[in-house]
Amino acid sequence: MKHSLPRTYALACLSFITALTLLFCHAREAQAGTLDQGFGVGGGMLVNVNQTDYPNKIFVLPDGKILIAGNSVWVSFHIYSPSPTLIRLNPNGTLDNTFGPNGNGTVNSQHGAFYAVDTILQPDGKIVMVGSANMGWNTPPNVFALIRFNADGTRDTSFGTNGLV
Repeated sequence: MKHSLPRTYALACLSFITALTLLFCHAREAQAGTLDQGFGVGGGMLVNVNQTDYPNKIFVLPDGKILIAGNSVWVSFHIYSPSPTLIRLNPNGTLDNTFGPNGNGTVNSQHGAFYAVDTILQPDGKIVMVGSANMGWNTPPNVFALIRFNADGTRDTSFGTNGLV
């Protein structure tokens, strides 16, 4: 996926397999298609959230920080458990340690099986992810669901039930 930036910059976000782990990968292109060596490590950044990570949306925020939304999946004993995941980077490609409930720049909701398919930013900076959720045994399979996070990456507990609708 690609998102254009002003001044001939571009961002790419993808997953790839390394040692049986899919990682979020970010690269910022400099002039003439070369990697910007000032971004991350050698022009890229790898972030491993869980066993398998799938980015599906990338935003450049007004302050130049980069927000990446997607899913992080834990597979155990053939049980596939996706969770919506957010990562925020500083403009130089380092993790933004002010983002998320643990100060690590990542948010993994760990809210059962919730697979996010799209993400929007509200004008107030809050982050809404939409997808499908399976809330457990004896519940309807794969219901429509929304989860909302505050601009700082913490779950917005004023939205629905503990941030989930």
